Amino acid sequence: MGYIIQSLCFYYVSCQGHIMGAQMERDMRKDLFDQYERLSFSFYDQHNTGNMISRLVSDLFDISEIAHHGPENLFISLIKIVGSFIFLFMMQWKLALILLIIVIVMLIVSYHQNQHMQETFLDNRRKIGSINETLEDSLGGIRIVQAFTNEAIERDKFEKGNEAFLLSKKDNYHAMGSFQSMITFFIGLMYVVTMIMGGYFIAQREMQP
Repeated sequence: MGYIIQSLCFYYVSCQGHIMGAQMERDMRKDLFDQYERLSFSFYDQHNTGNMISRLVSDLFDISEIAHHGPENLFISLIKIVGSFIFLFMMQWKLALILLIIVIVMLIVSYHQNQHMQETFLDNRRKIGSINETLEDSLGGIRIVQAFTNEAIERDKFEKGNEAFLLSKKDNYHAMGSFQSMITFFIGLMYVVTMIMGGYFIAQREMQP
């Protein structure tokens, strides 16, 4: 019965959460489009259409994802961490204290890793905006490009932007890989410490098997 309730709850959170995110994205896109229509001519002289399209499409999707997944994941994680340590301190406070120190160190390292990941994400946004800008210029003025046989020049511009985006994505994936491997290491460390120190406390008759 418990698994049936869990499955239904998971379905509701997954389905309704993403629907809520899509509705938020729709509302933000409408507000941003309305704002674009209110801006002066000078704004459009200084900003490229490709970058504005990037903000309307890809950036708003990422914002809506974090807006509905962030609070949900934070709430679930806090419940799990707090609940786990309550039971751990009830069973063996010394072991719980050791594990708490490991978790605190993991959170500090995670914070610094996250700072680096944010930098790479922002660079991704700038690079994809640059690609959209190149596409808008090239495809929007394709008749002029073809009339002056500038296809090779436009192709070279696009390839440079595309390659820069690839390098930015590589940096992003390196940062993500470092973050995930670090989390995996600390989780494994907690298992090892639990086995070793748990065995020690059992041997000292300070804890029941």
